Parts: sequence; structure tokens; C-alpha cells
Amino acid sequence: MKNFFIKRYIDKLTMQDIKNFANSNNIILNEEQLYYIFNLIKNDWKQILSNDAYVLNKIKEKFDNETSKKIEKLYYEYKKKYQNYLS
Repeated sequence: MKNFFIKRYIDKLTMQDIKNFANSNNIILNEEQLYYIFNLIKNDWKQILSNDAYVLNKIKEKFDNETSKKIEKLYYEYKKKYQNYLS
């Protein structure tokens, strides 16, 4: 059931949503990075929810160290915040 709701949310997600969320968390993405994150979320959201190493390694491959650390911190912050809904 949870996957149904998550998928519906992901389907409605736009690149502008990603950009706004990143900016509001002091993460500035260039167009290539924005496109990469958008596609990662759209195509690999199940992996992102179930495999921390998968998503964080993908981010580290494409982003500089400072941005990777910001994204990692945000990832764990939100994963903890929504843990009850994701298990």
C-alpha cells in the first residue's frame, strides 16, 4: 500500500519541485545535476528507499564532496523523519 502512495507522489514530482527543495536546503544544483537527481528519483525510488549505499554511491559519483555531504545529511534526516511511514 505504501508503495502505491509513494509512486503516485513520484509520478507528480517535477524538476522544479526538486530544484525548490534543494534550494530551500542550501543545495544549489546545476542543470545537469538537477536532471540527474530527477531521473534517479523517478527511476530508482524503490532502491533509494531500501538501499542507503545505492543512492549515496550514485550521488558521490556525480557530485562534488560538499554537495554530496549536504545531500547525504538531508537524505538521513528525512529518512529518519519518515521512518514510521516507510517500514
